[in-house]
Amino acid sequence: MLIISWAIALIAIMIAGMWAGRALESSRQFTGADRSYGAIGVGCMLAAVQIGGMSMIGAAQNGYNMGIAGAWYSVSGCCYFFVMIACVKALYKKMPGVSLTQYLGMRYGKINARIYVIIYLVYAVLYVPIQLQTCVGVLQIVVPQLSYNVVALIALFLCVMYTGYAGMKGANTVGKIVCLGTYAVLIVFIFVATGQLGGISGVLDALPASYSDPFQMKTTDILAYAFGNVFTYFGFQSFMQPMLAAKDVKNARRGLWIGWALSAPICIFTAFVGMIARVGAGDSLGDGTTAYAWAIQAYSSTIFAGITLALTFMIIAATLAGMFMGVSLFVHYLWVDLKPNTSDKTLLKVDRYSTYIYALITIVPSLMIPTDNITALFVNLGFCVLVPISFSLIGGVFWDRVTKQAAMASHLAGIGCAIIWVATGLVDVLSPTYPVAVVTWGVGIIATLMSKPAAAPVQKE
Repeated sequence: MLIISWAIALIAIMIAGMWAGRALESSRQFTGADRSYGAIGVGCMLAAVQIGGMSMIGAAQNGYNMGIAGAWYSVSGCCYFFVMIACVKALYKKMPGVSLTQYLGMRYGKINARIYVIIYLVYAVLYVPIQLQTCVGVLQIVVPQLSYNVVALIALFLCVMYTGYAGMKGANTVGKIVCLGTYAVLIVFIFVATGQLGGISGVLDALPASYSDPFQMKTTDILAYAFGNVFTYFGFQSFMQPMLAAKDVKNARRGLWIGWALSAPICIFTAFVGMIARVGAGDSLGDGTTAYAWAIQAYSSTIFAGITLALTFMIIAATLAGMFMGVSLFVHYLWVDLKPNTSDKTLLKVDRYSTYIYALITIVPSLMIPTDNITALFVNLGFCVLVPISFSLIGGVFWDRVTKQAAMASHLAGIGCAIIWVATGLVDVLSPTYPVAVVTWGVGIIATLMSKPAAAPVQKE
């Protein structure tokens, strides 16, 4: 019954997503460039991008290994929403559409835009496999008889199928279902599971005292989630795209508030699920990658577990959908740059086919990335790749004097710092977000002050 209930729930959600894309007629609708989304849709899409595998499987893994301190990934990490809320009016009005690449090209020229595309594509090739591993963890509980490679292929196919067909329309529908549905099943699960273990106090009493201490995580790591994500998400096409797809500034701002309300508390629930797994399974789950799925299956009825795991799988798929659409938007930009007279019908095909092709490319690294601390791996990857782009984006929007030379210098300096930090092993001592942000912004500011003032940036009409 587990696989049957999981499959029925999963298919129902995917049909809803694909049904939303049945009337999709243009490339602008596929990418969200038509700017037609209300606050609830924007908020749920933003939350789906933020939550994903790290807030579900990764936070449960942290809860299994360290306790409630595993919740900091979302509690602290979602502080960037407040910065976005403060900046949304300027961002919405100065960005010519939903594409950060298009903005960088208009603001600094094609070379800077193409550097961003290269940086982001490298990031995306690693991002998807890390998220995909969390999908595989869920699927292996449902179909344990299949090998990892087969399960990875199935997971990738399911994740990309509705995205490649329905684009932003599908992401809007699925985002609403999975965000609201995930909270509903987690609340019910914790209530039922703790009832079997003597209540919340029974769970805490069965664990070492350190598991109840929210400050078991290093303070520098807690602050890095907040500090680093402010810089990271400004350069995260998959996050900016739904926000910029809002009908207007009011809906974008309200969508950000809704996104924060749905994203920030999620790891409190999932870290506690990991703690429940620790009580029930002891240390038999190894590094804890399967803690979430194990707990759901162990303390739920078969039907409820199937529905819960389907929602979990699809909220991770929704996160991957954001990355798939972001990459297809880059391919769209490059295609238009090379063939400016391409028809919209052809561009829609390019958007869809590039989504499928990119998904297939990511299957190779997905078989090579370790699982022993996927949250740290995922977070540090974002800090190293996206923080170097932050000065040119944030500075470019709010400081007209920033030049293309300064933007280029900040990119290269930040990337160089990140490579050195990882290569020397310093990433294990201090989160790379601190040195990379300081170098990126320091070089950007100095280079700007030393350069001739840039011409006024292009404004959206």
